[in-house]
Order: sequence, then C-alpha cells, then structure tokens
Amino acid sequence: MLESTPRYDLLRSRLRGFTRALPRLKAIDTRGAAQAWLATRRLREILPILQLNGDLANKLNGKLRRIVRRVELVRQCDARLDLLDDVLADERRGRQAAARVRDNLEEQAKRARTDLFRKKTGHDIRRVAARLTDQLDALQAKGDSRNQVRDLQWAVRARVARRAEDLKIAIQAAGSVYLASRLEDVRTALRKLRFGAELAAEANPELAAHDVRIIRRSHTLLAELEDLQTLIDSIRQVQGTLATPDLKPWRDLDALVIALENRCRGLHARYVRERTALLAFCDRSVANAPVAASAKRKVG
Repeated sequence: MLESTPRYDLLRSRLRGFTRALPRLKAIDTRGAAQAWLATRRLREILPILQLNGDLANKLNGKLRRIVRRVELVRQCDARLDLLDDVLADERRGRQAAARVRDNLEEQAKRARTDLFRKKTGHDIRRVAARLTDQLDALQAKGDSRNQVRDLQWAVRARVARRAEDLKIAIQAAGSVYLASRLEDVRTALRKLRFGAELAAEANPELAAHDVRIIRRSHTLLAELEDLQTLIDSIRQVQGTLATPDLKPWRDLDALVIALENRCRGLHARYVRERTALLAFCDRSVANAPVAASAKRKVG
C-alpha cells in the first residue's frame, strides 16, 4: 500500500486556505474572490473523506455549497471586469463606449458583494470554521488507523475514476465545434474532476502531478471561456439600450464583441489540443478504478 497523507494534514491545509481567503472578499480585490472560491471548493471536496457523522456532514456541506454559490457570483463579476480591461488595452476603439459596460459591471459586482454578506454568509463561514477546527483537533489526537488509510485511498481513487468517466462522456458529446452550450457540461465535469484529482494527488502519490496540471489548465481555459461569453452577453445588453441613431457607440461595442469572440475561438482551439491528454487520463483512471461497480454508490 502506498503511503497516504493523513487526513489531519489534508484538512489543515484546506481549512487554513479557507479562513485566510474569505476575509479578502470585503476588499475590492479581483484576485480575492477567485482565491476564496478555490479555497471554499477545496474544503468542500474533502468533507466526504473525513468520515463525519451524517448530520454534521450534511450541515457543513450545505453551508459550504451556499458559500461557494455566493462567492462564485462575486468572482464572475470581478472576472468580467478584468477581461474588459484586458481587451480594452488592445482595442482602443471601444474605450469610450465600454465605459457604460464597465459602469454596469461595477454595479453588479458591488451588489454581489453586498448580497454575499447580507445573507448570513459571515455566520456560515464562522460556523464551518469552528466545526472543522474541532474536527481537526480530533484528527490530531486520534490519527488514522490502517483501515482509515485504506478507505481514504480507495475513496479518492474511486471518485476520480467516476468523474473521469463523466468527463469523457461530456467531451465526446461536445465534439470539436465551438458551441458554448455544449461546453458547459465539459466545464462542469472538469471542475469536479479538478478538485477530486488535486485531493487524490495529495492523498495518494499514485496520481501523477503532470495529470493534475493538465486537468487544472483545461478547467482554467474553459472557465475563462465562460467568463468571456458572459462578458459578451453583458455588452450586448448595454448595446440594446443605446438609442437607434447612436451608431458610433454601437459600432465600437461591436468591435469589442468581435475582439472577445476571437479570444473565445483561441481558447477553444487550446482546449481542443488538450482533449487528447484529457481523454487518455480518463481512460487510465477508469481502467484502474477500484471496484468500479460500487464507486458511484459510495463516493460523492
């Protein structure tokens, strides 16, 4: 049996990231929201292998799911603002017209941050941190038995195998043509596989770091592609509010949309190049799945 990282170490690193990243959300910091989202999602990923009692696990998972969902809204708003600034650095023609788009996005970001802490999110964060700190102390005191180590290794491998199978199905269904709606399922499957693979690589050295980098890179590509698409939708919405005779701002916004669509095609081309490596990883994971027939029933 390969040596496994103790549950105490796995939880400690993720809980530290969670408690450090969340306070930055109150600041107007576009990187803070992304880091907080990653930290919360990684913490949620580890819950099933902590072997908590059912009621506590369900309560913590529910709170973390709500936090992830609310933080994601802030992250999306910040990402669109960053992308708009990035494209305006190269596309000077649309700067004046894009001011209207920026004002709209900044208002959405402000509203998302206000809603984040209005809906008892701070209370949820404190409760989750307190409960998991208690669990961390218990893990430090008890340690992991041989059976728990074995169950941990089985669980992370089975979870990665199941999610790899889901990703392969999504990739094959999406095909090679760039259609945003088809890529949504791929992005969702990649996101789940990414966090499962990160945990599996840390808990069990059998999973190569190179594979995790490919998965993370591909997920980042598709996440940026989605942010670009939502930015295009935001520009179109602002464009629709312009007066009909106001042709110059309309054309300037059209130029921005074209620049963003070109970026979308470039990102999609990079994703298509990554598909071979992703599918190869999926095939290996499914082939090496432990007790594949029962994995879906037992592992989240």
